[in-house]
Amino acid sequence: MEKISVKRRVIAYLIDITLSVIASVFLLALLNIQIEVRFFKYFELLSIFQSIILFVYLFLFYMFGNGLSIGKIICNIRIVKDNNQNMELIDLFLRAFMQSLLILTVANVFFQLYTKSTVSLFDYTTNTKAVYRKIKK
Repeated sequence: MEKISVKRRVIAYLIDITLSVIASVFLLALLNIQIEVRFFKYFELLSIFQSIILFVYLFLFYMFGNGLSIGKIICNIRIVKDNNQNMELIDLFLRAFMQSLLILTVANVFFQLYTKSTVSLFDYTTNTKAVYRKIKK
């Protein structure tokens, strides 16, 4: 089985994080919350809010998409258990939680680049792997 490159996984994550930022901005506008010019005054609060939105986005997509998110669909990636079965609910939750924390995601990218591993820290933690998604015809 062909390994998924770190580059492809990072692109999928960047697509997902971009979509979650768009969802955050939309939600802030919907809730009529004004972002002041003094952005850095509220940076921590906005970071926490963005992490929560990213967690919800990833968790719901993983749960209802069997390991897929929009970024993974575009990059033709699916996350499965090491035995090629669908992820369990605890795996979905843990993986989405870890990926919603920017510091862990950055550490993961450096880990994969340094070790030249196609297996992420998230894969090790949840006993999962990234595989190419089979496209139904």
